[in-house]
Amino acid sequence: MLRILTRLLVCLSAWGFTQAQDTCEKAQCKQTFGSLDVIHGSLVKILDKKFALWTASKTLSLTGSQEERERSCSEACVKEGKDVCRSAHLEAFQSEDTPSTCELFVENVYDHLPSVLSTIRTDNTGWTSFHVLNSFCEDAPCQNIGKCVPDFSTNEGVCECTGYSGKFCQDLDPLEEDGSVYFTFDDGQMKNLGRSGDVLTEGTGDGLVIYDIARNTRVLQCNLTNCFDFGDATSTKCLKDFSVSYCAGGMTLAFWVRLLRGGEDRDGYVLIVGQGSKMSDTGIVINVKPYRTEVNIYIKLSNTRLKCQFTNIPNDIYRQWFFLSMSYQKTPEKKMVCFMNEDRVEVPASSTSASNPPASKFFPGDEGKFMLDDILYIPKFSTDEIISSYYNKTKTN
Repeated sequence: MLRILTRLLVCLSAWGFTQAQDTCEKAQCKQTFGSLDVIHGSLVKILDKKFALWTASKTLSLTGSQEERERSCSEACVKEGKDVCRSAHLEAFQSEDTPSTCELFVENVYDHLPSVLSTIRTDNTGWTSFHVLNSFCEDAPCQNIGKCVPDFSTNEGVCECTGYSGKFCQDLDPLEEDGSVYFTFDDGQMKNLGRSGDVLTEGTGDGLVIYDIARNTRVLQCNLTNCFDFGDATSTKCLKDFSVSYCAGGMTLAFWVRLLRGGEDRDGYVLIVGQGSKMSDTGIVINVKPYRTEVNIYIKLSNTRLKCQFTNIPNDIYRQWFFLSMSYQKTPEKKMVCFMNEDRVEVPASSTSASNPPASKFFPGDEGKFMLDDILYIPKFSTDEIISSYYNKTKTN
């Protein structure tokens, strides 16, 4: 944050400076004592800086010495109140005979990330800028490019985070990623906490929301393709061909899954995800072959296919909840990174081929059923750190 050269305490009162300061400790607040209004405000003063890109809410012309002009400009900001002034700047002093312009702004520097403050305050020798002091935001407490939003009425504030959570955006949180779609079933309803609305409630659709003691929470039971969607519909273009800008760089899908009993002894596939109506379509296929103790994750894009495969899996894992994740990167080079629990597989572009995933089939009767929980979809490639954070956040739910 810009270096603070001087802090001014501006108090306006018929009772005098000291008494006004004692009556109110919050930034820019007003109290009435009998027939007297006491207005108090704390401002930060920064030399040789000028606010740019903002439109002034009010413009004044000031005379007197430089000190008198600075006091008049800052006092005018406090008098007008937050609806008119949260920031101000004063034109460079030229001479006692030449007035200086004082501009008042509704905007405040805390509404912007530290990384863009240089575009808000530009170097201009002799100019002086002021902004209303907020003790929460003044020391730039928000981490990981979090935006500090001050509350001048309480002299507190909050950090607005993207991809992080916590009071100061200190914790990596993929559920806070811009555009993420996260489905949880904890209260019996399929709730999407991301960019689209609920898509499934108990007793509707191709799946059934049930209670499963293994997860100690509500989960989704499926035995057909597309028993849930990824936020829009099963034909979401982003998942089919990545031709839209929303997923221009790739995408991420992660969830917990558990097969129901009987499947591990049969010859065939359990199709967990089948995105695209035919195997010739671009899309995603995730299937489990219990009899081979094998999990396959495919993504097919026109004539290119990437495949992650996990083999030699302990047979009893299919009776437990296990975590699957795939993250596809389109640019700067194609690759796919997959996780099964904490095991990682990376598939570079050099391993792609033009073949299709094998045809998938269900076991007869109930043996093809499986359960899903904590489904995450992010419209971009996610790093190992993001996937690990999501895995750790959801594995005990």
